[in-house]
Amino acid sequence: MFKKLLAILMVVLMAAGLLAGCNTSTSKNASKTPTGTSDRAKEQITLNVWYTYPENNTPGTPDHMLKKIAENYMKENPNVKVNMVGNATTDKTLTALVGGQGPDIFLNLWPNVATWSQKGVLLDLTDYVNNDKEFDKNDILPSAWKLATFKGRIYGIPNEINSSEIYYNKDLLKAAGFDGPPETMEDLINMAYKLTKTDANGNIIQLGFLPDFPWRDDVLWPIVYGANWIDEKANKITFDTPEMKAAYQWQVDIYKKYGVDKLQKFKSGFGSDAQDP
Repeated sequence: MFKKLLAILMVVLMAAGLLAGCNTSTSKNASKTPTGTSDRAKEQITLNVWYTYPENNTPGTPDHMLKKIAENYMKENPNVKVNMVGNATTDKTLTALVGGQGPDIFLNLWPNVATWSQKGVLLDLTDYVNNDKEFDKNDILPSAWKLATFKGRIYGIPNEINSSEIYYNKDLLKAAGFDGPPETMEDLINMAYKLTKTDANGNIIQLGFLPDFPWRDDVLWPIVYGANWIDEKANKITFDTPEMKAAYQWQVDIYKKYGVDKLQKFKSGFGSDAQDP
């Protein structure tokens, strides 16, 4: 029963990863070993599920959808009670797990897989994933499994993988003399400058490209420049490599050229929803 619920939630939850806690005393969990579920078919089970989304029962919100999924699951499995709890921050979840009062299933980010598994608060899911006939591991990309794995053992179920796209204004590019989008980083940087316009006081009235909006991307740009975060053979952090420095330097150069204050002022006028660039 535990594995079936885990698989169902894995398909529908929209977050970076689904993990199972192993330090909980508030619920009657399924067995910690990958056994069959037939002997637990009538056992009364309570599962506490925590997620990072804010609690908002408005139709269409993640909170509302997750609770509906839990309701439908409980109708199909009357012996299972699922407690859904939102607003579960990373700190809150970790504190609860360490104290033995954490959730059975929860949403988290992949960087925590290694550190949290070392703390002993995550259930080793390797045998569940590999031996459950109802679960097809091949439905998930190998690259996603890698992020859920630490030292050859699986501690999380990937349920979302992000992609990055670039949007561009064909008319503005054409007016600046370009016949298509950038194909290299050199193209992107060149366009960022040529498409930026300022008034007589240096205030930005048109911005070609801002690399840290809507957030500073510490993954995309280092990958583009071929940087690595760790030398696996030497087990050493490699954050200060030339590739990593280059990934940040071109972003710094844009801020130096136009000024932090002027860029912040320009961003403040973006607005939200339909006005968000």
